[in-house]
Amino acid sequence: MSDDLDLARSEYVLRTYLERVVQHGEIGLLPELAAEDMVDHSARMAGWGAGRSGLVGHVNWFRSTIKDPTVTIHHLVAGRESDGRQAAVAYWSATGILTGPFFGREADGQPATSVATSWFWLRDGMLVEYRAVADATAIARAGTRPA
Repeated sequence: MSDDLDLARSEYVLRTYLERVVQHGEIGLLPELAAEDMVDHSARMAGWGAGRSGLVGHVNWFRSTIKDPTVTIHHLVAGRESDGRQAAVAYWSATGILTGPFFGREADGQPATSVATSWFWLRDGMLVEYRAVADATAIARAGTRPA
């Protein structure tokens, strides 16, 4: 692939993951986005499984914790790392109803917003490594109510 096609594919994979898989639960799209042996660092640490099945566990957990999320991508950039790897990063948020414990906030059936940065690394146009960092402070703060 040319660099322009690589960058477009990187952006497409991350955007599709967030807007269709996370927001709408279209898990069936993952085989066209992620390599079977990809590494999702969050899934590995949480015990949701390895490879693409771990990513499925990650998405299922998120969608069961924040019901009917509306995803907003605030920034998305695709490029190459200094070692030449394809990469894409997004700063994004998801708002929905908190139906499960989430980063120290108990399920309360109230609106909740998750704010995160997601890094994707790709090879041959497929996701091979995923790292997400959530802003737990914003999530916990959103659950507080004035006295």
